[in-house]
Amino acid sequence: MVLAFWILDAALCWLRVRPVERDRLWAEDNVTFLRQWVNQPSPWLPFRPEAGYLQFLPRITSGVVSLTPTYYWALVTTALACICVGTVGAVAFHCSRYLLTSWPARVAVALVPALLPLAGVEPLGNLCNLHWWAIYAVFWLLFTQTQKRYSTALLVVFTLAWALSEIQIVFFVPLAVWFIIRSKNLGQKLISAAVIVGSLAQLAAYLSTGRGTYSSDPQHLPQVLKGLLISVFGGTLTSSAALTQSVATYFGYRSMAVLAVMSLVPVLVAFLRGDATIRLALLYAGGLAMFLWPFAAYTLKFPVGAPEVPWRWGMGPALCLLATWIVTLDQFVLKRRVDVAVASLVLATLFVVQCCSFTTMNDKRIGGTAWRDFVVAGRAECQAGAQEVASPGFPPEWAWMVPCDRLR
Repeated sequence: MVLAFWILDAALCWLRVRPVERDRLWAEDNVTFLRQWVNQPSPWLPFRPEAGYLQFLPRITSGVVSLTPTYYWALVTTALACICVGTVGAVAFHCSRYLLTSWPARVAVALVPALLPLAGVEPLGNLCNLHWWAIYAVFWLLFTQTQKRYSTALLVVFTLAWALSEIQIVFFVPLAVWFIIRSKNLGQKLISAAVIVGSLAQLAAYLSTGRGTYSSDPQHLPQVLKGLLISVFGGTLTSSAALTQSVATYFGYRSMAVLAVMSLVPVLVAFLRGDATIRLALLYAGGLAMFLWPFAAYTLKFPVGAPEVPWRWGMGPALCLLATWIVTLDQFVLKRRVDVAVASLVLATLFVVQCCSFTTMNDKRIGGTAWRDFVVAGRAECQAGAQEVASPGFPPEWAWMVPCDRLR
């Protein structure tokens, strides 16, 4: 089943990326990662900070891309990004059995990484936004109690790789410390230790390079809360800016806030009725869902205040929110014996709503020349005597000079 969900999630991610976007390299994919592997290859590249933190998996994956034929770089990048997300869904499905009891809930855990609507705003199909899924992966990994040595070793390596790819994993350190102290399972202790090691490496990278803000715009609490409603609560259902703006226009932010609070009432009930492990899971996932968006808004200073349209910075919180709801749903199935019918209906309804935002909507990414068209044109320029050719940049400032020896 793990392999099946890996394949299914990777395929869903590939299908969600519009064909016109698959042949584009986006932002760091286009310049920082690939350019360095082409012009300055080094085994230390995966450990070089980017924007104040480590992006281990994106850099490793980009290194693999650089070994493939140049003509297919964009398509291979898109495919590998989808495969990486697929591994998160598959591993989360495996790890969820230590926390959940009903199979529909575990299926939901596996499908969320591929079906989350907000992923279609920008993150799907590129390496520079791959790090968001680390938050979801590490949450489920920390609750894993492995028994076999080989599975423990694989999960520890998997955990460390994702922890070295996203700095916000540091917020899992208290949970990891708790499991190291209280857990009697060696595998859980080792996975927790991997989270701590990765977090320390991320902090070292941050302290050595720093991280600039997006703007000097002040962040006002009402606007930050509006962004929370749109990107975190709304982002779990749709990535359509038009739809979310229509809902805000017709119902108002106060009504949306009431609905958001109501959606958390079952979480509170499940928390009060659950055992210690369930309470810990709900407290952590729910707490991060509410905390990560304001934290990013105030520390990074979003341009023109916190955006009121679906935006990628809601990815991590939205993934945590869906994990919270899934654990809650599983508790209601367990306690009330509603059985799989109701749970399946809820999941089917969620899937239908998500399909309204199934394909990606990153129109900026489709600007300019497709990568394969660029390679064909670049080869012609190289034959005419050029030594290097300017790549298409998405956004334009991310263009770089590709050596002709990589285009021939």
